[in-house]
Amino acid sequence: MSKSTTPTIEEAFKLFIRKCKVKNLTELSIESYRKKIVHFYEFLSGEETIEQITSDTVDDLYPVA
Repeated sequence: MSKSTTPTIEEAFKLFIRKCKVKNLTELSIESYRKKIVHFYEFLSGEETIEQITSDTVDDLYPVA
């Protein structure tokens, strides 16, 4: 992947996991992230690109009652 290309959500997550391993996070922590990303993918419904994801997108995961 070149630096001029915007990564997909999947590519960005793989880079995140790689950084977690470099930081020497436990496998339990990494597995927790893997489980959480499944819910995030479901939330996005595959319709958004990484460029469209903002802090508001993430905040919408937990709407205020």
